[in-house]
Amino acid sequence: MTNIVIIHKTDYNVLEDDQIRAIASEALSKLDMKNNLEMEVIFVDEDEIKTLNSKHRQIDKATDVLSFPQTFFESNEINILGSVVICPKIADGKEESIEELIKHGTLHLCGYDHETDEAAWLKAAEKIDCNF
Repeated sequence: MTNIVIIHKTDYNVLEDDQIRAIASEALSKLDMKNNLEMEVIFVDEDEIKTLNSKHRQIDKATDVLSFPQTFFESNEINILGSVVICPKIADGKEESIEELIKHGTLHLCGYDHETDEAAWLKAAEKIDCNF
């Protein structure tokens, strides 16, 4: 079973929660990630994502998506993947789809990184039809 927790910290218009869960669940399934998974998708405003980006990446500007992978571990038989944080307003300004950002963040939670292993990233991104 996969549990996708969705948190809206902004009123900016995004997809319906069922759509968000379906996108993330399908991506995890295509990546062969199973066994009681849990992850968060959090929607925030520009100020909050700028603060997170500054604190965790030392980049003092707002961005579209950040991923915070949890060390993969089993606790009460639940595998906690981590959190994907999305700023819909920044995404909209860049004409990026929320669907692609969810997929992009999910890839990072699953251990893929386009900056350190582009070949593995591209192979995994192809599996889930992620074009970002």
